[in-house]
Amino acid sequence: MSTPPFDTLERPKAEGEKAARARLPSGPVTVEGKFLAVGGERFWIRAITYGSFKANEEGEPFPPYPKLKEDFAQMAAAGINTVRLYTAPTVRIADAAAEAGLMLIPEIGWAPRFCELGTDREQYIYQWAEEKVRELAGHPAILMYSIGNEMPPLMVRWYGVDRVSQFLRKMCSIVKENTNGALVTYVNHPPTEYLNLPQFDVVSFNIYLEKEETFRKYLARLHSLAGDRPVFLAELGLDSVEHGHEAQADFMRRFIRATFEKGLCG
Repeated sequence: MSTPPFDTLERPKAEGEKAARARLPSGPVTVEGKFLAVGGERFWIRAITYGSFKANEEGEPFPPYPKLKEDFAQMAAAGINTVRLYTAPTVRIADAAAEAGLMLIPEIGWAPRFCELGTDREQYIYQWAEEKVRELAGHPAILMYSIGNEMPPLMVRWYGVDRVSQFLRKMCSIVKENTNGALVTYVNHPPTEYLNLPQFDVVSFNIYLEKEETFRKYLARLHSLAGDRPVFLAELGLDSVEHGHEAQADFMRRFIRATFEKGLCG
């Protein structure tokens, strides 16, 4: 069994030393207890968020293709193995990730982020998501799909927990039905932690806490909410403008180590 990657990033290569080409894990992505496996081997998610961007020359919400490939290569060289995207990639973007040895967690939620349920727009969301999932179904670079990010608390209060949960369940079923059962998550946040979403394979949260002790305690709470499912930390960070880059780097080292020590899958 592989050990958790406590070091945030791999050490830089010595000058003149050729970086080893990252290898894309192969095989089905599965849940094994509180962790993920790819091809039957434990997969520790070491991810970076990427985007969103102004549309490129092909209308994709990503940088120009040569720049994107350069970014992916640098991520892989730094020890990143997964990229979380806030928009659905095209097949060529997914191909570029695979070529760099990177897995993807694409969001296929409501494209222009309409927050109106019970209207024609809701049906548009379902249709858009289905089209994107079908385009990517079976692609070797897909680790799992995210069907949304941080449902606004006021929206949940307005529509009610049952109605919002129904919407998220529908999005989950769209992915499952069009991908032969790929893993699905929804990225929640503390203001709506009360949403009970047992149909999702992985429990994902964005957490911005600046005290390590409080952070560790909240990770333990997430395990209680998740039950026997894996917990994935989808976002964390510290403002470098206010605190400086050195403080930010120290924060990331300590908090990412805490994430793995507390048993999260990445």
